[in-house]
Amino acid sequence: MSMNDSRYGIIAELKIQDGKMEEVIGLAQGHFKRQLDGREPNATGAAILKPLADEPNMLRFWEQWKTKEDYDVHAAPNDNLKVFFDSAGPHLDGAPNLIVTPMEHFEKQATPGQKYGILVEVTVKDGKMEDFMKLAREHFQRQLDGREVNATLASISMPNSEHPNTLLFFEQWETQADYDPAHTGSENLKVFFGAAECLFADVSLKEF
Repeated sequence: MSMNDSRYGIIAELKIQDGKMEEVIGLAQGHFKRQLDGREPNATGAAILKPLADEPNMLRFWEQWKTKEDYDVHAAPNDNLKVFFDSAGPHLDGAPNLIVTPMEHFEKQATPGQKYGILVEVTVKDGKMEDFMKLAREHFQRQLDGREVNATLASISMPNSEHPNTLLFFEQWETQADYDPAHTGSENLKVFFGAAECLFADVSLKEF
């Protein structure tokens, strides 16, 4: 059964030094296991978005907590984050870039392991955010109500004061085939684009 909850989270971009990517991914896996084993009681999810062919040194994280207060405890930093930066910090090429926002979260079945996902940046036309958000919520409810059997979760990173017309979608499926062709050819996506396309100013998509 899908659910829709208010959460708080980040999308982090880390530029990694040449030759250090696999080591940093291993350190990140340990970091997130600790983050979600109960040491951070209100941490709800995390995903490692592995490097793309055209961005071989860029590593991205999607991370989520129940509330901003829970994130603030993590970011203070807590012991787990200190351990990660003490070990991974020397392998970073500059400071991480963080997008920190409230999130709306939709989930059917989130389990550990290798998945396939997309990160979508949407710029909405002026004055159309409320209309667009209604369509996006309906879209993700359908995506996770069983119509897309292997869709696992979706999350909307809400606009901030710096970018009031920009949203980020993080969406996840069990396998690449569940995304394409199953999702890309789905009636659900056709319905969403048919209704929402006129509200877009711009959209970009990355597959992970």
